[in-house]
Amino acid sequence: MKNLIKISVIATIALLSFACDNDDDKIISQPNETVQLTTTDIKLELSESQALDSISISWNESDYGINTTVNYTIEIALPGTDFSNPIFVTKTTGTEYKWNLGELNSQMLRAGLSWDVEGVIELRVKSSLGSADADQLISDTITLTATPYFVLIVLPNKLWLPGGYANASGYGNDWSPGDPETPTIAAPKIGDTNYEGYVYFANDDSQFKLIEGPEWNVFTDYGFQSTEGILFDGDGENNLPVAEAGFYKVEADTKDLTYSLTKTDWAVTGSATPLGLAPEQSGPDQDHDMVYDKDTKIWSVTLDLSVGEIMFRANDAWDISFGGVGGFLNTEENNAIPIGVAGNYTINVDFSNPRRYTYTIVKN
Repeated sequence: MKNLIKISVIATIALLSFACDNDDDKIISQPNETVQLTTTDIKLELSESQALDSISISWNESDYGINTTVNYTIEIALPGTDFSNPIFVTKTTGTEYKWNLGELNSQMLRAGLSWDVEGVIELRVKSSLGSADADQLISDTITLTATPYFVLIVLPNKLWLPGGYANASGYGNDWSPGDPETPTIAAPKIGDTNYEGYVYFANDDSQFKLIEGPEWNVFTDYGFQSTEGILFDGDGENNLPVAEAGFYKVEADTKDLTYSLTKTDWAVTGSATPLGLAPEQSGPDQDHDMVYDKDTKIWSVTLDLSVGEIMFRANDAWDISFGGVGGFLNTEENNAIPIGVAGNYTINVDFSNPRRYTYTIVKN
């Protein structure tokens, strides 16, 4: 049977009136009710056998004196940090939030607290109005004491790449790991730490970070401290820089804490193409350049092909190259793609699904 630990959170908070330019946020609030904490200290028993039991917090609905939706933000942080770098942040428009105890245990371990040692975290609730999160009310702080138990935290097989480049590059909202358009790089399987994928950066001097899940302050994120090529996951890390616009192969290893960015431009070569198979020695004018479309996220070229074979390669060289079978690219030996009928073809390559790159060859 699942137990429910209810905690009433009531806060006394100072209020400010505001006005915003956004039509959605043109609200002048006249709050007439405060919120008060009834509980300030909580002690929990955590164990693996109770991992699916729940803890919930609830609070009064903030009264701003107007009929509008109120946003509530729940934050958890280490003591003494003044919530400047929360280990957990989530939002709701309701007046209750619930975790299972296993999730809370994992959050404490991710924050760096030791298992089998009593640790302390702090919790608070903020309310606000509108999409700009204006007129914030901040509750008093609840102290939560618990002893985390050991659990193996399985590494994800993907890393998300939120950044200031996203919107201009066709990937949805900037700095939004939860946006479904945010690109990812992938490891070969769960538990591996070597990630790979391809990402387009539309502008020079772009910036991004790597994060182990689609939400800030919940999952570990990586930047760099002072040396490009070396990842850093501590406080004060810098954003990862991309000096020149382009389509990049992005590689990272979260065990070795390394990363690399290789700019790529893609082309088609092979015995079926007008230029034939490119020689081993790299050089220009040896293959047929493809063009990238940021809206479709596809590299494409239209060519007259003869009976023979084709392959794909980057940067007028063979260092990064693919053949394929059945619509999927691979790097195996003898993997050239056969062309059985001569004609005019549209050839597409899609790198948007990391480690599951695809191609199509369609006769016009």
